[in-house]
Amino acid sequence: MLNRPTIVLSDLHLGPTCPPAASIAAARVVERHPEHEVFLMGDTFDLSIDPLSMDPARSVIGSLEKNPALSTALQRKLERGVPVVLFAGNHDAQLAQPHVREKILARWSLPESAPLTCGLWCARRAGIHFEHGHIYDPDNAPTHPLVAPSQNTEPLGVTLMRRVLAPSRALYFAHAHELTPLKGLGQAFVKLGVRAPELIARYYIESARIVAGATPASFSAELWQGEQEVVAYAQTHGFDADELRRLLQSRAVPRHHQREAVFKRLYLDRSIATAAWWSSSLLGLITLQPAYWAITGVSLGSLMLSLSRGKNRYGGSLLIRMQTAATSVAALVGARAVVFGHTHVEESHRGYVNTGSFAFGGALGRSYLILDPEGTLVRAFDTDQPTQELDVLLPANREQLPVDSMVA
Repeated sequence: MLNRPTIVLSDLHLGPTCPPAASIAAARVVERHPEHEVFLMGDTFDLSIDPLSMDPARSVIGSLEKNPALSTALQRKLERGVPVVLFAGNHDAQLAQPHVREKILARWSLPESAPLTCGLWCARRAGIHFEHGHIYDPDNAPTHPLVAPSQNTEPLGVTLMRRVLAPSRALYFAHAHELTPLKGLGQAFVKLGVRAPELIARYYIESARIVAGATPASFSAELWQGEQEVVAYAQTHGFDADELRRLLQSRAVPRHHQREAVFKRLYLDRSIATAAWWSSSLLGLITLQPAYWAITGVSLGSLMLSLSRGKNRYGGSLLIRMQTAATSVAALVGARAVVFGHTHVEESHRGYVNTGSFAFGGALGRSYLILDPEGTLVRAFDTDQPTQELDVLLPANREQLPVDSMVA
């Protein structure tokens, strides 16, 4: 039995990409359940569109001021002693910085003792495991979930958002997870017009920088720092430290740690082959030198071979990864179910639930989860749609599997 039921919303993305009605709907949901604990389960704020030099507390306070209904609803929760938990997602990892919580409480004129938690990695309620889920996505996995990344250590997806899309005012692409660079470049000219070359230049300049820094040694200090935080986190949030270490071993290897993986993920091999094909063809026409035609043939053959293996190398892979990760996590820690966000796609399978994105909604409207006092999970909606009890729970008190028995 739970002391208090919980409502779970994820991926609000408060900021320029968030539909204006989303925060109003979220406020209504919070007020509809006045005594429920609130889990805002990551990517509540779009901190990744800010310059990294900007104080995240300033950005968070600004978002709350622009969304007064939600801000007031959360403030009233805390005033009544009802807990509010802000998980750290890939887009708002800086919530974990201690002064962010202090600034939020000050903005709401609340004491330090108010039950607000900021920057949480994971939580457990009634045997159900909750986390944003980005640590199982190679494109967005941080070096360590207990350390907010620095300017030089952010995950690949966040780096592209902060250094390419935001400065180019191309937030149209912010949540286009399945877009290949070639298709994206074509859309850039349609959407951005004369500003498209700026986006393209930034993409290749920043890609080169990311590839240059993609070595494990670049992240060793941050990894060490995170390992030192595990015991304290376990004690504060009611976990076993060894259990957290098992979770850490099951997370994805961050793509931005591996030079070859980054090179392929950014499709730089195809970009180079395309550039070589066009430039050598032009030079061949101008000079009539056979060597240029040979380069054209090699580069075009390389490009065709790559495309024959699939235009989108990673299409649909994230959803499969998240389902696999949820299965592994449930077995590793003996959870009755695992709840993720991150993908923006609602799912429910045996042992796994994905909240979807509250900001962008699903087929039946904006959905959220309710964990009732009996430990049952229900999907509810901000519309008049009836709630759906989710038949996903695994048997309780199952034995945990040793970590080396799991497939990463």
